[in-house]
This record gives sequence, structure tokens and C-alpha cells, in this order.
Amino acid sequence: MAYVFDLGDPEGPFTDDENSQIFEFVLGVDPEKDIITVMSVILFETEDKETLELCFGIRTKSVADGLITISPPDYSKEKADECIPKDKRSNVLFAINGAVDVLAQIAKATNIIMETFYPNLDHKALKKYDIICNALARWNYPVEDSWKDESTGINYWLFKKRD
Repeated sequence: MAYVFDLGDPEGPFTDDENSQIFEFVLGVDPEKDIITVMSVILFETEDKETLELCFGIRTKSVADGLITISPPDYSKEKADECIPKDKRSNVLFAINGAVDVLAQIAKATNIIMETFYPNLDHKALKKYDIICNALARWNYPVEDSWKDESTGINYWLFKKRD
């Protein structure tokens, strides 16, 4: 038996050893390898104390000899294709949206930034970012600015806290 998709309940928020705020949920398991695959929605600290960076990516967790190993987030389409069946993508996006809601409520920073992993995304691929923008706006982080870097093709968003 190999990897099995099994969308789990959300967990978090919690803070890691780098002071990042994380909210995550299980995407599936590989019982043969004793690996759990999760979607992590993360607010990272940046060099600017008033700015956090919002990211979401797939990580794996495994236990060997009593030690828990957690991979860095994988933002690639290939990893998403491997771990999330196409007919379950909307469920996962709904869960990401819920995680963003929770993180936006506890965020203390003046600004949140977000960027695409891949350059030159088409309109369909950018739709998930519109949903996330709406979630942040619900918690008083509307889009202050958004742009596409013409040299890299990466899209950026800046959200500014409104009181």
C-alpha cells in the first residue's frame, strides 16, 4: 500500500522554533514508509518586524528512532499533483482558506506579503490567490498593492492592516 489521500482535520495554530505561525492539516499517509503528508499554511517572520510572509506548501513528517523529521515546504505543482487528487483540490483550497482565516486573526504585523512560486501564471492558476486575498481582507488585511515583476514573472501582493 502506497500513499493514500485522506484529508484530515486542521491543527493549529502553533509556533515553530523560528517563531513562524503555522496552521496545517493532513493530506494523506504512506503507512509503509510511516510518512504523514501535510499542507502547512505559514506566516514567516521577515527582516522587517512589521511584515510577515504568507506561504502554503506541502511537507512530510516521519518518525525514526524517536525523532520527528519535518521536510521544508514544497511549493511545486509536481508535489501537489502527487499528493492531491484533482477532484479534491477544491476541498484542499477550502481548508487553506480556513487556515488563512485563523492566521490572519492572530497576526500582529502591520503588513503581510505573499508571492507566487512559479512565474507567469495564467488567470486560472492565479484564482487561488484571489481566494486567499479575500480571506485576508475579511480580517482587515486588504490588498495594498499587487504587481508582477516583469523580469522574473513572479506575482506579489502586499496586504496592509486596517484598524
